[in-house]
Amino acid sequence: KLKISKVSLSFNSKIKSKAQCFVAIMSSEHVTGVNDGENEGNVLKKNFIVKNFYQSTIKSTSKGAKCEMKVDIPKGLQKASVAAWIARSSDFKVIQAVGGEL
Repeated sequence: KLKISKVSLSFNSKIKSKAQCFVAIMSSEHVTGVNDGENEGNVLKKNFIVKNFYQSTIKSTSKGAKCEMKVDIPKGLQKASVAAWIARSSDFKVIQAVGGEL
């Protein structure tokens, strides 16, 4: 059973501009049956479908920068992945990113 209640991102260097941190909880091996249209009767299998998305402002600390946020894994999600990244607030250019399976 997957359980996560808090994500904490920290960096050991100063971020010179305002930044945001983002976390996406994604479904892996997502399966959808198609009932209508040209794919009727088929089963579509996809990975990395965003189920929950979180955003928070990053805060400077004496050692660098840190961001914490509460997150939820949707009920019934059997296999999941997470992606987390820090981006500048002005243009959303990614400063650092990480991801993996839960």
